[in-house]
Amino acid sequence: QVSSVQLELRELSRLTGRPEFADAADRISRVLHSADKKDGLVPIYVNSVTGRLHNGGTVSLGARGDSYYEYLIKQFVQAGKSRSFEYLRDDWLAAMDGVAKHLVRESQPHRFKFVGELLGGTTFSPKMDHLVCFLPGALAYGFLHGMPREHLRLAEQLMRTCYITYTTTATGLAPEITHFNTDAASVADTYVKPLDRHNIQRPETVESLFYMWRVTGDRKYQDWGWAIFQAFEKYTKVQPAGYVSISDVTNARNPGKRTKCESFWFAETLKYFFLLFSEDNDLLPLDKWLFNTEAHPLPIWPRQP
Repeated sequence: QVSSVQLELRELSRLTGRPEFADAADRISRVLHSADKKDGLVPIYVNSVTGRLHNGGTVSLGARGDSYYEYLIKQFVQAGKSRSFEYLRDDWLAAMDGVAKHLVRESQPHRFKFVGELLGGTTFSPKMDHLVCFLPGALAYGFLHGMPREHLRLAEQLMRTCYITYTTTATGLAPEITHFNTDAASVADTYVKPLDRHNIQRPETVESLFYMWRVTGDRKYQDWGWAIFQAFEKYTKVQPAGYVSISDVTNARNPGKRTKCESFWFAETLKYFFLLFSEDNDLLPLDKWLFNTEAHPLPIWPRQP
C-alpha cells in the first residue's frame, strides 16, 4: 500500500505547485528501489519505520502487492519518461523478468499461463487472485510506451487465462481466487475452493481487456468483455435497479445474491466496460492519459530532462 499513492501525490504537486507531496512519494519509491529484492520482486509487507522488506514474506501480484508493480511503469510514463524516473522503468523491467522466472507457470492439461505466488518468498503456490488480472493490461500499456515485445506476448497469454476463469464457471463469472493444476495427470486446469467462490464485481479483467483492445485492436477482447458483461447482467442485477455481489459463481441456479455492491463496480468496472465498448479511441487516448489503480484518469506530463 505504501507504493500505491505515488501517481496521486505527484499529480497533486503538479497542480498545486507544492513539491512536498511529490518529494514524499519519491522518497518511498527510492527506498523500495534500493531494497534487497528477489530478482525485482518484493514481499507484500515492508517495515514502515525502517523501510526494510519483510524477508521471507509472501511474494504476490495479488492482494497487497499488485499496485506496487502497476505503479512502477505508470510513474515512469506519468513523468513523460524523464531521465530522473528511469530507475522506475528499470524496476519494472527487473520485476517482470522476476515474474517470468519465479511466478509464471503453465496449467495442465491445456497449458494456460498463470501467475502464482511465492509463500515465504520461496515456495511456489499455484494460487491466482482475480486482482492479478491487472497484469495483462499493465504489460500491454508498458509495451505501448516502449517496453519489450515479449511483454505483450505474455499479456496476451495471461489475458486468455483471466478470461477462462470466467468461462469455466457455471455463471460465467470468475471467483475471487482460482487455483491451477500443474500435474501432468490433471483433468481440469483450474479448481476453486469453497471459500473462494464469491464474485464482488472486481474490475481487473475488464480493465485489462480494455488495454488489450486499445493496444492490439483485436476485437476478440471486446467480444470477451461482452460475454462477461452479459453474465453480470444475468446473475448480479437486481430489481428495481442496481447490482450486487454473489456468493457462489459455480452455482447458476442459486448464486447467492448478497445485499452489497462494492463502490468499484461503478467507479472502475463499469467505466472500463464503457471504454472497452467505445469505438472512440480519442476518448482518453493512452498516449496522453494513464489511469491510477482506482481508474481515475491522470494526464501524462511533457518530457523533462
